[in-house]
Amino acid sequence: MDNREIWLAETLVELADTSPEGFDDTAYLAKLAARLAELLGRAEIGLIIAETTTDARIAAATSERLRDLLSFELAHGEGPCVTCHLSGQRILNQHIAADDERWPRFATKARSAGFRSASALPMRRHHDTIGAVGILEAQGQPFAETEISLAQTLTEAATISLRHQRALRQSTRTSEQLQHALNSRVIIEQAKGMTAARLSISLNEAFELLRRHARRNNMKLSDVADDTVHQRLSPLSLLADHRTGRGGATG
Repeated sequence: MDNREIWLAETLVELADTSPEGFDDTAYLAKLAARLAELLGRAEIGLIIAETTTDARIAAATSERLRDLLSFELAHGEGPCVTCHLSGQRILNQHIAADDERWPRFATKARSAGFRSASALPMRRHHDTIGAVGILEAQGQPFAETEISLAQTLTEAATISLRHQRALRQSTRTSEQLQHALNSRVIIEQAKGMTAARLSISLNEAFELLRRHARRNNMKLSDVADDTVHQRLSPLSLLADHRTGRGGATG
């Protein structure tokens, strides 16, 4: 095994190592950009990423002039990275001509920054494209298919890891929301029982007292229930609130 194969294997392991605890998207994408720059040598690498196709942002760049160019692309909706992200298709060894008809404003900006050729690789897995990798080069020399294929392999490996992280975060958010809803339901039932027992009324009547108090005082029903259960709001105050049509006293 030669040094390049060892480097590739180590890099793939590094990109796959995404512990869910303390995972930092920004640091991870900066690492991907740095590894691609190592692979492609003379290229400058920039990444754009998005939660949806309409909110792309700059995720990493190996130089300030490329970061500035990516910002220009996103602002004008024109350039290889934007096109690659929206289409999900690779753009390879595109010569940046002064009279470029495809991306005229991008071409002018890129040439003034010293770039002469551009490539872009989709951050895609199956039909899900989450961003694009921009590969800008100042000498105008095309990259070999082997180099591009290896770069795409690293990009896809990183994309898989990022998608797993997104799925994990979404699952965690959903679990937290469900737990919050369950906790709210439990506290409301407790408050209903306490109010019904204290006032000798039905559970439905107790619930109506809690609900009306929440509406009149612009509070969440779960917060009113929590105040009731923890005796910051007495059932008698709820009843007084109902009878007067005003916010009741707490107690």
